[in-house]
Order: sequence, then C-alpha cells, then structure tokens
Amino acid sequence: NHKYFYFVDAAWFGSAHDSRIYKLSLGKCHVSHIYDTSGHIVAADSAYQLSPSVMKPYTGETTRTESAFNTALSRVRTVMTENVYGRLKGRFPILREMRHHLKYSQRIVVACCILHN
Repeated sequence: NHKYFYFVDAAWFGSAHDSRIYKLSLGKCHVSHIYDTSGHIVAADSAYQLSPSVMKPYTGETTRTESAFNTALSRVRTVMTENVYGRLKGRFPILREMRHHLKYSQRIVVACCILHN
C-alpha cells in the first residue's frame, strides 16, 4: 500500500525466473518475518510455492469463486509490481534502457530503489 521497496535483489540476470530468485533469496526470510509480525503477504503468480506468507492463484479447473479470487489477486499483483516498476522507471529514466555491465546495472537498480523510498 505504501509502494516502497522492502527488499531488492539485483544480483540475477533478467532471464532468471522470479520464483527461483525468491526461493534462493534472503528476501524470503524477510517476507516470512513481515507475515509473522503484521500479517502482510506476497501476492504471487502460479509458479511460486504456496506458503503462509505467499498467496498464489488457483490452478486447473476453478469454480466461479476461485476464478473471481484469481482475477482479484491478478489485479493486486499488477498494482504491486507493474505499476511500481513503471513509476520507478518514470522517476529514473536510466532504468529504461539498461545497457551497462552487470555490476554497474545492479548498483544502479539498488540506488534507484533506495532513492525511491
């Protein structure tokens, strides 16, 4: 709701899948702690593993209620991810066309997230 970045892991190539990054990230422990203390969860796509702190859509044949849930969760994910990244790229145009060495790209991404917060 506050549109802050709580954890940034810029050590991966763009081709790495989000669920793999999350699974191997220190941010996973951070999210679990936030859930334990505040009840906030991560709204994830179907590739993520379901846990008390990660909510993901129903898969396969779904009921009308499950389908409505999936639609609502998709909308939340869009606001949480696409909108905040769009806003970040709007504030920091350098992020639009990243053509730098990986080490510098990582530093640029982290710096922009810090400045955004």
